[in-house]
Amino acid sequence: MSWVDTVIGIAGHARSGKSTLARALADRAGGTVVGFGDLVRQSALARGEDPSDRRTLVAIGQEWAQRDPAGLCAAALSSVGEGCEVLILDGIRHITVLDELERVLTALHLVYLTASEELISNRIAGSYDPRQDPSERDMVFLEQRAEIVLDAGCAVADLVDEVWRAVPWLQLQRMETEK
Repeated sequence: MSWVDTVIGIAGHARSGKSTLARALADRAGGTVVGFGDLVRQSALARGEDPSDRRTLVAIGQEWAQRDPAGLCAAALSSVGEGCEVLILDGIRHITVLDELERVLTALHLVYLTASEELISNRIAGSYDPRQDPSERDMVFLEQRAEIVLDAGCAVADLVDEVWRAVPWLQLQRMETEK
């Protein structure tokens, strides 16, 4: 992935706003978003399973991250074309996946979104509680390894500003743009 200047990984609890932040960062930086959740949904479809069933997606994601984290990461990274300067990896939820990404990428900046119980409870739709996902156990380790920890309760524009200030390459891009 030597053609990618900066990779921002977004981690956090289910329903913490990872995809919202990823899209906002991509809009601001002109980056490409690759979502691990999208890969898991595609896998569910290929298996003939319901890609909208949260329990199915959790089981597939958990299995893939445990059995073949290198394959999961390779699938995500293979969709990135030449000329991508900023890559945003949306939905890092497993420590095995982070380990593999850190092994293959030289420019990974991990952002972790913290979210209060109240915020997550307000975002849960239906009867399935994502806090019961097995991957939720990895959250404490992902947060500890994050370069940037942000409060998901803040406005998205403020979160984007925080990441923008924290990632050196993005700062350089802004200075070039302002010249």
